[in-house]
Amino acid sequence: MAAESAPARCCGMQVDEILFSIGDYRARRLRPADLPLVRTFNQECSDFFMLQNGTPPKETEAHEIFTDVPPGRKIEDKLLIGVFDANHRLAGLLDVQRDYRIKFEWWIGLMLLIPASRRTGLGTRIHEAFETYALKHGAQRLLLAVLEENIGAHQFWLKLGYRTVKSHPPKRYGCRAHACTEYEKTL
Repeated sequence: MAAESAPARCCGMQVDEILFSIGDYRARRLRPADLPLVRTFNQECSDFFMLQNGTPPKETEAHEIFTDVPPGRKIEDKLLIGVFDANHRLAGLLDVQRDYRIKFEWWIGLMLLIPASRRTGLGTRIHEAFETYALKHGAQRLLLAVLEENIGAHQFWLKLGYRTVKSHPPKRYGCRAHACTEYEKTL
């Protein structure tokens, strides 16, 4: 009987775990064992949490990223993606809900990069690779919502070809309330 060979590895990850690559960056599903990485990532991205919630990131938010799904949705349809740099550091995170309202519609609940990776073109490259991945896995339409105050995010998504769907009235996030704009892109 032949011995099983070990899975091929790249950047400290099994190759079959890699969802997509962007230059030296590798994207893979995040697992509960990655909780310490998400905690550190959230701290590095505290500017986003201050904008959204009015407070620094809480410990519970790192846990919730693994378990929170929209009402009526299943955890099995959640796709939590970490984007790692060549040093195995978590540089970006995508929280996606597949088959969100209807089949083939994917909701990007969060796409966030550490501050050092912003405004470098990496976000655009990550989105392009993710879009290819999503299309290959059955997505026909991508949706997301942006906080009214997050002007840079509005510009980013419009530049990527998203179009405005509708505005949502203010909703409470931590100590703050925000109206949101919903965007869509047909693949």
